Amino acid sequence: MRFQKRKSFLGDLVRVNLSGGGVSLSVGVPGARVHIPLVGKRKPGYTISAPGTGISHTGKLPTE
Repeated sequence: MRFQKRKSFLGDLVRVNLSGGGVSLSVGVPGARVHIPLVGKRKPGYTISAPGTGISHTGKLPTE
């Protein structure tokens, strides 16, 4: 079973995410967030959502 732990800093602006897949940093506001992997094989990504609706879009950021 995989695990996940999230710690928020500066309100909800910055989050450190620990999971079985690695460590990542998320920066943004409700509705728009950028995910930056610190440890692990994942690529940088983003999430855009309409808060409170369950509607969201997640994608990968271009690298090079």
